[in-house]
Amino acid sequence: MNKPDFDNLLATLYRQKSKRTPIFEFIINNPSRFKKPMIGYQPKKDKLDPFREYIHLYHRLGYDFVSLPVWEANLLSFPFSSHDEKNSRSLNVDSTIIDRNSFENYSWPDPEIGEYDVLENLTKELPDGMKFIIIGNYGVLENAVNLVGFDKLSLMLFEEPDLVKDIFNAIGSRLLRYYEMNSVITETLD
Repeated sequence: MNKPDFDNLLATLYRQKSKRTPIFEFIINNPSRFKKPMIGYQPKKDKLDPFREYIHLYHRLGYDFVSLPVWEANLLSFPFSSHDEKNSRSLNVDSTIIDRNSFENYSWPDPEIGEYDVLENLTKELPDGMKFIIIGNYGVLENAVNLVGFDKLSLMLFEEPDLVKDIFNAIGSRLLRYYEMNSVITETLD
């Protein structure tokens, strides 16, 4: 098994010569379903265990990084109305933001609030050479569609373009701050 080397992944991303071809998978869902690579994982029975599973799996599979689903750590998310999902979900049901009034009354999340100590504690447990790739809870467009609905957002572009701009700015500015904070936390702890 290769020793993790995050700089190897960075070299590839910057289109520079890397020591070896890095393995890359943006997110691995449900790491406990991988029985063989999980051999040797010993849970500690605390709130960090679900994240330790990711660290163990990515390390055992030879990755240079760990991609964490940090929304499980109660970090930034944009609550939206939802309905029963079966095999798929409509992008047009149960809009949360339908007009300027609902936009202004929406409880916008504060990226400063969250269990960032999870990242601080987990960074100390990373194998040498590994780093985190922090994932957000959806991107700007996905959050806008979840909050407004695809069809409604499309119509809103023509009927209320300033409102669409404000929605995207409200989401984007919070995501930017979230990534800035995670960057500071993970870089400071290296």
